[in-house]
Amino acid sequence: MNDHAVLRGKAYVKGNGVTISTTAESNREWALGGTQWTGKDTGWDVKSNSGQATVNGTAYATLQEAVDAAGTDAVIKLGAGEYAEEITLVEGQNITLESASGDPTKVVFSGRLYKKNLENGKIVVKNVTITGADATTEPSPSENYAVGTAIYDHYGKGASYEIDGCIIDLEDGCKLFKSWHSESSLTVKNCKFVNSTVAPIQLNGVTTNVIENNEFLGIAEAAVVVSCEGGSLVFNNNTVASTYGILVHKNWSTKNWNITTDCGSNAYHNTGIDWSAITVNNPSAWTAIDPE
Repeated sequence: MNDHAVLRGKAYVKGNGVTISTTAESNREWALGGTQWTGKDTGWDVKSNSGQATVNGTAYATLQEAVDAAGTDAVIKLGAGEYAEEITLVEGQNITLESASGDPTKVVFSGRLYKKNLENGKIVVKNVTITGADATTEPSPSENYAVGTAIYDHYGKGASYEIDGCIIDLEDGCKLFKSWHSESSLTVKNCKFVNSTVAPIQLNGVTTNVIENNEFLGIAEAAVVVSCEGGSLVFNNNTVASTYGILVHKNWSTKNWNITTDCGSNAYHNTGIDWSAITVNNPSAWTAIDPE
């Protein structure tokens, strides 16, 4: 069997790393070494990208190799093209992933940044188009909460994420950022959200969040969903054209949030929440709605 393949325009290589289940793709044709082949197989890793990542002028075959080589503090320049890998982040690493040209339309990130229990470090994604990871597959190891999520912070401990100057054009069911009981921080600024069928930012317990100077266009649900025990959220100077700007979602532990926003009448919370455990700067502007 050939050692490389192309599925839906993305390149894969035979290896021992991330296993991509092809069960859902059993009726799709794979181009194997130029030969069309239909069927199932396992053990295929995302390998090559149509763009090239460089660190200090050195080019790497994959974005993961560039991240691994970056050390504790580096800027990874992304050449024009698509980057579809699932990237395992490194503890304590301060890295910036940015378009080499500065033009976000030239670089597409359709993969995932993820590491469970990531401690410390800062991850900056700048001037790229983010489409979200495949909403039909889980990362490896299996983690169903991360399905379709471009950046997933699971029990993070002091990590910091910043998304700046990006175009967020999410495929169906995909999210930009999701956290789960983390102690990390998130900043999203100067971004343009042009498509999302679900809330693109889902904060399930992130210590500090600043979401400012963004355009939320074509969002089917809320721009930001807040739930679980959290920290602070500043949501200001955003243009919002979605069903909800902010939605504080009811679950078993939604409390201890401090929210500052100029969102006005586009701020909502589910009925049944202990609203006394949540501090907002403009309580009269919030609207209660029943959970769906």
